[in-house]
Amino acid sequence: MECRLTREDMPNMGVNAFTVRNGELHEASAELLIPPAGQLLAPSVVPGKSQYRPGEQGNVTIQVKGPDGKPVSNGIVALAVYDKALEYIARPNITDISKTVWGRLNETGFLSLKKMTASGTQQDRGPGQPSFQSLLYRNYGPMARKAKGTVNGFAEAVFDSGADAAASRALATGAAAPAAVPVMAMAADKESAESESLANGQGNADAQENGSPHIQLRTNFADYIKWCGTLKTDDEGNVAVPVEMPDNLTTWKASAWVITPGLQVGQASAEFLTTKDFMVSMQAPRFFVEKDIVMLSALVRNRTGKAVRARVSISLKDGCLELLPADDPAVKGLSADTDNSAVREVDVPAQGQVVVNWWAAAVREGTAAVAMEASAGSTGDAMQMNFPVLVHGMKQLHAESAAVLSGEQEKTLSISLPQQRRREESELVVKVSPSIALSMVEALPYLAEYPYGCVEQTLNRFLPALVVTDTLKQLGLNLGAALKSHRSLNPRDIRNKAFHDSVMKKLERNPVYDEAALKKMAARGISSLREKQLSNGSWGWFGGAEEGDPVMTAHVAHGLKIASNTVNVPEGMLSKAVRWLKNYQERQTALLEKGDEYRKLEQLPDGPKKKEAIRKLGDYRLTASATDALVYSVLAECGVKNLPMERYLFRDRLELPVISQIQLAEILLDAHRMDDFKKVMPIISQFLQQDDSLQTAWLRLPNEGYWWRWYGSGAATQAAYLKLMAKSDPGNPVTARLAKWLLDNRANGSYWDSTKDTADCLEALSAYLLQTREGMEDMEAEILYDGVPVKTIASTKETLFTFDNAFRMSGKDLTDGNHVITIRRKKGRGNIYANATLSYFSLEDPIPAAGNAVTVERSYYRIRKETVKDGSVKDTQTDAGELVSQGRDLTRRTLLKNGDVIASGDIIEVVMTVKTKNDVEYLMLLDPKPAGCESRETASGYARLGTVSGYREIGDEEIRLFLSSLPMGQYQISHRLRAERPGRFSALPAVIEAMYAPELRGNSREHKIGISMSAAQNNDHPQ
Repeated sequence: MECRLTREDMPNMGVNAFTVRNGELHEASAELLIPPAGQLLAPSVVPGKSQYRPGEQGNVTIQVKGPDGKPVSNGIVALAVYDKALEYIARPNITDISKTVWGRLNETGFLSLKKMTASGTQQDRGPGQPSFQSLLYRNYGPMARKAKGTVNGFAEAVFDSGADAAASRALATGAAAPAAVPVMAMAADKESAESESLANGQGNADAQENGSPHIQLRTNFADYIKWCGTLKTDDEGNVAVPVEMPDNLTTWKASAWVITPGLQVGQASAEFLTTKDFMVSMQAPRFFVEKDIVMLSALVRNRTGKAVRARVSISLKDGCLELLPADDPAVKGLSADTDNSAVREVDVPAQGQVVVNWWAAAVREGTAAVAMEASAGSTGDAMQMNFPVLVHGMKQLHAESAAVLSGEQEKTLSISLPQQRRREESELVVKVSPSIALSMVEALPYLAEYPYGCVEQTLNRFLPALVVTDTLKQLGLNLGAALKSHRSLNPRDIRNKAFHDSVMKKLERNPVYDEAALKKMAARGISSLREKQLSNGSWGWFGGAEEGDPVMTAHVAHGLKIASNTVNVPEGMLSKAVRWLKNYQERQTALLEKGDEYRKLEQLPDGPKKKEAIRKLGDYRLTASATDALVYSVLAECGVKNLPMERYLFRDRLELPVISQIQLAEILLDAHRMDDFKKVMPIISQFLQQDDSLQTAWLRLPNEGYWWRWYGSGAATQAAYLKLMAKSDPGNPVTARLAKWLLDNRANGSYWDSTKDTADCLEALSAYLLQTREGMEDMEAEILYDGVPVKTIASTKETLFTFDNAFRMSGKDLTDGNHVITIRRKKGRGNIYANATLSYFSLEDPIPAAGNAVTVERSYYRIRKETVKDGSVKDTQTDAGELVSQGRDLTRRTLLKNGDVIASGDIIEVVMTVKTKNDVEYLMLLDPKPAGCESRETASGYARLGTVSGYREIGDEEIRLFLSSLPMGQYQISHRLRAERPGRFSALPAVIEAMYAPELRGNSREHKIGISMSAAQNNDHPQ
């Protein structure tokens, strides 16, 4: 039987065969490989010449032929012509077009009639079905069976070429990429390519021995010079593209990709040079910082057969850079003595080169134009490049907060303004608020918009909104009005209000903005929970679970109990859940009682009777658990008590996680067992931490071993403690600080890490508001600046979301030096929260560190590898008599102090220690480089960065690191630099900031570093 194969069957297809003989079914399957040899084109890229002069008009021709050698017309061609040096930075990252189009196998399925008759249709992987790699590599899998004539095709035709094949294999197998090539090495590679071609007699055919004495100034430099995406081949299979050469002296690579309507594909590339026989190349950093001292170098190359006397000069334009005197003390110790005059004469040997160095200082910010010229008789070269000179300064943000608690009259905040700053960019903002807890309402739209529907998320989509709405109604406030005001009552918040308003406006369709719509949403949620409830009254994670989960059932029962105060809960829905929890609790109590019996049996002497008694005892439990505490607290809330379980929880209180100890304390408080309550509270409060600068308090949880369990959630535990403190001691200053910590640790700006955490925090903050009535009392506070009253801020319940709560001062009104801001109570007895945010552009030298809630410290280390010889290890000789030194390779890490000098070529490890006092998300860490250094890494991407992972972006002036989250704590983040250009440089401070919470910002101090010429550079006859 014959079957016609078409192009659609490439590069493989599966075949099934069935027959019946003598009443017995026979079947077979096979994988047919159909190499797409007829689909692979053979294009070529032909530059008009192998070498061009800068600015010359050239062309590139693409010739496309098919597998049969005939021209291919109407082929679509994409052409890119770029500086080959870019491949050192980006690395070739485009897969072969043949591999992309034809390298992936079709999905094939094989039918088994026997299995179909037994259990329904099945698909099996065919016998010996090759994998993707099989079509890529020779000598691997089915593709290797050339001798049997199985395959003779695609992989061999496309990838059977040395370096390209190795590169493709490295990409496919995840092999390590080549080490990054330093910038100076890139330049050396460019020049070596030019040198080799010229030395082989490949000089520019158009170059005349006696050229014009006029020297062209090269200013047009480009990374790429041509991109064409939709070229078409003519009837001869050709397409010619004009190319105008820029002023770079480098190797250009022209790469072309071809595709036809019939999915024939191919690609090719070629290289050509732009060069001169006598040329000057500039060596300089990518940028400068004001006050930097830097060595600028001209590399003068003579590729003719005669030595010449050359006149070399430098010109610094626009006043951003200035040449230093030859004896300037700033360059002492950085290089051999050099004449620093702008014009010099040097001897350049035939087929040789000379380096001419100048010392320059960056004196002001702007764009510096640097021109260098070299002339020898009738020949010469000149080039000019522009460099950014960055200001020696940065924006700094200082924030201080304070709380005038009930019973206190005033609090003070301190600020300090340096003399060296841009006064017009200085601003002080002081905000005052009678409540921070009310800013919790911003989380409600997030919960209502949450897209997933497990049992917990179904509950918490509506429950927190009911809780907050009921709380605000009891306080005489309206939730919809609070949300529509887009007002954050947290004085620390300095977000962009216009942007926040635009985001919140889009959420006004959300049902939490309207009480009637909210009740409808709650009714739908309760109906969904009823559908997910099992017949025995319990819930699992999702509806249709095989058995109920006590934790999930307890959460839902607690939620329905609260919701029943506001909306209708179907009869029997909650009582069935309570009955299931009660039965569960009784079973656990029985197991704990049997655990008591086991303890007694353990006291008996060992023997057969003891073993038999333990065997008859069956299952038992020795200690109460976190689940027992949760279930008991929910049942007690529903009016069901189990005194034996209560006694077990109290007995085992030291074994419980902190959140369960908090639940136990609340159980004891509600039962009026005050003596036992006082015994539990110290166990919890031993973990209490406070930060006076942020006015926060929290529990440092000892839960490293169970953070991933439900009872290990930090936010839920802090919320439970706030709820307990609001009930037991609402006037304690710690209670207000706990509320502030919860609000400051909203990882996403308005809500917490999960729907469960967000719901717990909103319930706790609502309890805190009800107990303290924070913000409900009329408030009047006076702001004094250096003892002088500057503004009175007043709020009432009616104006809570509209009153003017900020005082601003900016520009020349902010004078240098230290200042005191006083927040003085004039009316009311409630808490008054205040925050002062001072921002200015610092021009200090050095720039000091700043930050509070998040800080960064930066250290520089020199990294050197050394071979340490062990006394027990002797040197050895090779067969050729060569002496080989034996030893151990060690890496020495030496701390570099501010101003220390290292040598060009040294490796620097930059270590940044980030400390955050809260859990934060979406951070950006910017680390400005010293101008004389280059990053060891050249490719951006995700990477391990010391003790954390994140996205690293390599820029000309700085390394940018993006971190998705950092829990409260301390972290080390590192990367490496290579010292390149000699000079004295300022590394501007590293800055860390939360991208969506601009009040979280900190910077390190500035670091200064010197780079001297290496021994090799000093011996290279610099002029």
